[in-house]
Amino acid sequence: MGSATVAGAQSRFSGYGFQAQEDSRRGNDSRRQQAERYEQQRNAERAQQRRNDRLSPDERRTLRQQIDEAGRDIYAPRRR
Repeated sequence: MGSATVAGAQSRFSGYGFQAQEDSRRGNDSRRQQAERYEQQRNAERAQQRRNDRLSPDERRTLRQQIDEAGRDIYAPRRR
């Protein structure tokens, strides 16, 4: 009778152990998927920010002209 009680107790609790492991795995999978989605969103935001930080062709042309003018002011042409 003592062994029947132990066997009954084991059968009742063995299912809970497996269920808890599956729940834990599902929780980890859910967290992993959430982390992946967050990372993808951050990468998309970073890519968008890089695109927004680029200069237009007119802005690049103006910047080159300003750099060239500043260079002429700093480094005057050599006299021969």
